[in-house]
Amino acid sequence: MATQLVRITSDVEIPYLTYSGQPVLTFALIDKVHGRPDGTAGRNFRANRKRFIEGEDFYDLDSKSLDEFRRNQTGVIGDSAQHATLITESGYLMLVKSFTDDLSWQIQRQLVKLYFRVKEAVQQPAPQPTLTGAQWQELRDLIHWIAHCCKWDGSAEFAVNERLRFTYGLRSVGELRPEHFEEARAELESLRTLSDQHLSRMCALDKEYIETVLRPPVSIRKVRAMAKKQAQQPPLSY
Repeated sequence: MATQLVRITSDVEIPYLTYSGQPVLTFALIDKVHGRPDGTAGRNFRANRKRFIEGEDFYDLDSKSLDEFRRNQTGVIGDSAQHATLITESGYLMLVKSFTDDLSWQIQRQLVKLYFRVKEAVQQPAPQPTLTGAQWQELRDLIHWIAHCCKWDGSAEFAVNERLRFTYGLRSVGELRPEHFEEARAELESLRTLSDQHLSRMCALDKEYIETVLRPPVSIRKVRAMAKKQAQQPPLSY
């Protein structure tokens, strides 16, 4: 049986695993989505094992249960393993309490919304209300303006769409709902202001370059000296 994949960030997607009717994770998957060294989640679990309740926070699979799990969800746990521990949502939230950096908080939110709520989403057939055509047009105009202020406009537009998707825990920006509109518009308007400033800086640098380097009668010796000096300057920062 093919295992469904769930995209957590633009760079990471993981298989959607279930056991006993609920979503579960392996230690390896937790380390992967949080960008932690292999073995981190397992070590944290063993250090706090007495705080976890079997059947509620985790499942400990013996060889027989593991064989059945492999038949239903292939390619997740190696054939050489004789047992495995599967972590439920409550166990996951307990396990990552020590992960307090900003990225970990964002990953936790994504996992809860996009992974542990997958089954609930499937069981709710009623479609969610979406933005009106006018609201979509307003957001798209802002996104296009922001992208226009960057040399690599395609990459900029993709990044803004990913930002919205990540912020609201969506599979795609097409899932934005009416309650997201005002906040999303305000954030895009702030980004447009920053993008205008970015473009002004780039235009000012272009103008300075044209006037001081390209226009005659600047000598080639002076051009080389300026190039050497510029190479020693720190990069632009925000």
